[in-house]
Amino acid sequence: MSIDHRTPQGASGVDLVPLAARVRTLRAGRAGLLMDLVRRRPDGIALGRGDPDLPTPAHIAAAGREAIAAGHTKYTSLRGLAELRRAVADKLQRDNGIEVDAETEVAVTTGTQEGVFIALCALLNPGDELLLADPYYNSYANMLHYLGARLVPVPTSPDDGFQIDPDEFARRITPRTKAVALLTPNNPTGTVYPADRLRAVAEIAASHGLYIISDELYESLIFEGEPFSVGSIPGMRERTITINGCSKAYSMTGWRVGYIVGPPPVIDALVTLRTR
Repeated sequence: MSIDHRTPQGASGVDLVPLAARVRTLRAGRAGLLMDLVRRRPDGIALGRGDPDLPTPAHIAAAGREAIAAGHTKYTSLRGLAELRRAVADKLQRDNGIEVDAETEVAVTTGTQEGVFIALCALLNPGDELLLADPYYNSYANMLHYLGARLVPVPTSPDDGFQIDPDEFARRITPRTKAVALLTPNNPTGTVYPADRLRAVAEIAASHGLYIISDELYESLIFEGEPFSVGSIPGMRERTITINGCSKAYSMTGWRVGYIVGPPPVIDALVTLRTR
């Protein structure tokens, strides 16, 4: 099923100018269509979206109400509240073994979706390539379509638990490859990539001068073992963009609170993209 991209008509009956090509050539995602269908069924159970069915914890909801009542409803700096950025830096050092400067290497985003999009905007020119394990989260494909960049799927196998194969990544690197995206725990497969495979992909990326986008939004939904962050690998800090947020860990999907962490030149570029 495709979106209706017919040229709209104004009140005078004269055709308006066409919509931008980037939306006229994009098909509606099946996941979004299925979610619309399930909303029409009172007894429907939606399994297509990572939306925790637990409420936001009471103390977080109370803090939100207090902040609104106190008038904390204005624009912040483009990098986000300084207190929140410091909390992110503390969290990354404590939980992920990543040391970052809260002033220059952290930016708060409107959820991780914005974080991913502005990271792709900063890294990719039209025609550039991003490597991503397949099956993949479909939003990446849509974002790359908007940018005129190319998604290069790297196949994984159910026989291998949908684990990434570093050799498969290496085989698909071309002169147009700019970055590798790693989602662990993975959406949609749920696979948690072990540290040895992540280190191998990181070594390949470093040897080719590539960036790594490490999407770690589901890190709290691990039932065995501990999360491992590519940004904690020695020598990878300057080429890793770590993206995370509050949606899954604290059941705050509708709050739209995420963050992106990376080397200062990258974060500076992201902030420039958000200038208002």
